[in-house]
Amino acid sequence: MQKKRKKLSMMQMLLLIGIMPLLIAMLVVIVMASGMLKENLISQTKSRLAAVCEDVNFYFGVDWDEWMAEGQLGEDDFSFVDSHQDDGIDITVFNGDTRYLSSILDSQGERINGTKAGDEVIQTVLKNGEDYFSPSTIINETSYYVYYTPIYSNDEIVGMAFAGETTEKVNHALADTIRSLVVSTIVVIIAAIIVIVFIAFSVRRPLTQITENMKVLAGGNLHTGLETRSFLKETSDTIESAKALQGNLKSIVDDVKSTSSNLMDQVTEVDRLSEESSGNAVLINNAVGELASTAMSMAENVQSVNTQVMRMGESVADISVNVEQLAASSENMHRVSSEAMESMGQVMDSSHKSVEAINSINTQVLDTNKSVGKINNAIELILGIADQTKLLSLNASIEAARAGDVGKGFAVVAESIKQLSEQSSDGANQIKELADEIISKSGDSVNLTEVIKETIAAEQNQITETQNRFNSLNLEIEKSLVQIEGIDRKTEELISLKDGIISNVQDLSAISEENAASNQEVTASVENIAHAISEISNKSGLMSTMAEKFQQAVNFFK
Repeated sequence: MQKKRKKLSMMQMLLLIGIMPLLIAMLVVIVMASGMLKENLISQTKSRLAAVCEDVNFYFGVDWDEWMAEGQLGEDDFSFVDSHQDDGIDITVFNGDTRYLSSILDSQGERINGTKAGDEVIQTVLKNGEDYFSPSTIINETSYYVYYTPIYSNDEIVGMAFAGETTEKVNHALADTIRSLVVSTIVVIIAAIIVIVFIAFSVRRPLTQITENMKVLAGGNLHTGLETRSFLKETSDTIESAKALQGNLKSIVDDVKSTSSNLMDQVTEVDRLSEESSGNAVLINNAVGELASTAMSMAENVQSVNTQVMRMGESVADISVNVEQLAASSENMHRVSSEAMESMGQVMDSSHKSVEAINSINTQVLDTNKSVGKINNAIELILGIADQTKLLSLNASIEAARAGDVGKGFAVVAESIKQLSEQSSDGANQIKELADEIISKSGDSVNLTEVIKETIAAEQNQITETQNRFNSLNLEIEKSLVQIEGIDRKTEELISLKDGIISNVQDLSAISEENAASNQEVTASVENIAHAISEISNKSGLMSTMAEKFQQAVNFFK
């Protein structure tokens, strides 16, 4: 298993960025300043020693011959060469290459008069007539900064003027100066570190709170508060963006939850309407079955009427032979006619029930269409929310890309929002397709019910006409019963009436056959309606499952 690499914290990174350049800069400054101070101190020492040599040259060089002619040194002479002892500067006057008067003392406390200068000094000053400076010359076992200058008398070099400071004194002064510089630098570094630490804490605190808030948001809690401020514009903008993101997420999730709940209610309502439509379809099927049974009975009755009419024809032909048989036949005709009237009444009642059932189906289908229209509105709302969520995810991704490593938490949230938007859009499109299919099949059902209504209306008209004709038949039979004595006189009229009855019975038989065919068509249509309603119920179950999954996905957010 690969070992997890330890990462720097924000505090460590800010301190590293702030302090390391400062330390490097201060180190460079100290090194450069030390070199410059050393060069400056050497230059100042050289200038100071050169000025002292000029004083010596002026003091002794003007009256050199006279001064040398006296042959002895006075108190003023010693006082002059010792005049810079308090400043740490030794003075020596050379007569030629030999020290004639010097403030430098040997180990016994005696002046080192009578000693000679070095060969390099003699060559440079006495022979070449040039000034000589050296930062490290050993005199009487002590290292000196030395400066030599020639002394002229009558345009001839007669001696040298010397001024020197011990190297230890000069280095000590340099060390004190560098020490002061280092101390000042350390004080500045400490002050800078304090300022950097303060700034780092000020920068780290809001970023840490933003990170913790993003972790809480990633856990699905949208009700946490982000109460922090920053003096940095970018950090302050990030805080405001995080607050805006949290608010937008909360608003979107609340809207999605509300829409999901409404969708569940609509799906439940569609399911209920489907169950009611299925029950109504069963009722219609039963009613159509009863109508078919009634039609069959009517066909049988019509056949019976036809038989009776034929018998009546035979009776009319034999009326003069057997009046009693005619009377009996008339009675039978009256009874059969009454039964036919009752059958017609039953058919008419069944037809009214069919119309009422079809109207109920039509109403249920229209209500289903309205509910599906509400589902479409909800789907449009979901699609709009999905588009807004996708746009918000794109904006969050752009902001996360701008924020770099700090914005990785935004990138994760943006990706989750994008996936949720795509799932919502896919689910809404599936629901929309199902709703469109339901609307299409409902339209077919509405058209079919209109056809059934028209067919039943035609049947009712035909039944009414048949009833009217049966009424006429009853009247005629009653008249024939009342006027049985004058049957001979009415025989031909009765024969004519018989022919009309036979024609009407034939028409009624044709109508019965057409009614049976219509009943078959109605039965097939009802079966199609039941099948469509079953599919609506199945689609409603699928929609309910999808709505539950959608609601479970949204319930991740609190």
